[in-house]
Amino acid sequence: MSDRQEPGTALRQTLDDLERLLSEERLALRVLDARTLDEVAAKKLAVDATLRGLLEAGVAPTLDERAQFVRVRDGALVNQRLLLHARACVTSVLAMATGQAPATYAPGPTKPPAAQALRVDTRG
Repeated sequence: MSDRQEPGTALRQTLDDLERLLSEERLALRVLDARTLDEVAAKKLAVDATLRGLLEAGVAPTLDERAQFVRVRDGALVNQRLLLHARACVTSVLAMATGQAPATYAPGPTKPPAAQALRVDTRG
C-alpha cells in the first residue's frame, strides 16, 4: 500500500483542513485570541501552498469539491468581516484609552435641516 494519496483524495483532505482552520480562526476572532490567530495564519499559508500545488498539477475538482470550495470561500468571507469588526473595536478602544476621538466611518450624506411646520388653509 502506498503512502501517496490519490489526487482527488489529497484535494478533498486539503479542503477539509482549510475548512477546519477557518473554523478555528472564526473562534479565535470572536475571543480576540492573537496567539491562535497567528498559529492559524501560518497553517493556512501551508495549506494554501498545498492547494495551489494540487491545482497547478492539474487536479480537477469534482462537483462535491467545487461545493466545498464555495463553503471555504464563504467561511473566509465571514472571517474577513469578523476581522474587520475586531480591528475597528480594538482601534476604538485604543483611541478612547489614549484620549483621542474614536475613528468613525466616513460621514454619510447630510440631511437638510428640518423645515418649520407650515400650515396651509384649504378652506379658502
